[in-house]
Amino acid sequence: MVNVASRCGLTEVNYPQLAALEVKYKAHGLRVLGFPSNQFADQEPGTYQEIKAAATSFGVSFPVFAKADVAGPSAQPIFDFQEAPKWNFTKYLIGRDLHPFQSYGPRTPPLEWNRTSYRC
Repeated sequence: MVNVASRCGLTEVNYPQLAALEVKYKAHGLRVLGFPSNQFADQEPGTYQEIKAAATSFGVSFPVFAKADVAGPSAQPIFDFQEAPKWNFTKYLIGRDLHPFQSYGPRTPPLEWNRTSYRC
């Protein structure tokens, strides 16, 4: 799962690479889930339709949910189990047992992850 933002400087690397990872590893159980948030420098200001259109323009076919907070007291409950993201495109790998086992910071491109991480 990853917090996303359409107007972030990291979008052009992360969206296409996340989409490519899901395509490559989907048969092995990998799913990417995008959680838009406008919490970091107002870089996801659009409506849901605008957010989806931006994601689609980068080749994203994985689910992109409604915009919501990912950090702080109003964060979506799904982010309770992890250290809160400090910027857009913080990525969390969660195993089949629903326990997180790895996280990657915003500046780590998805295609540079260690392949041993893909043990969904």
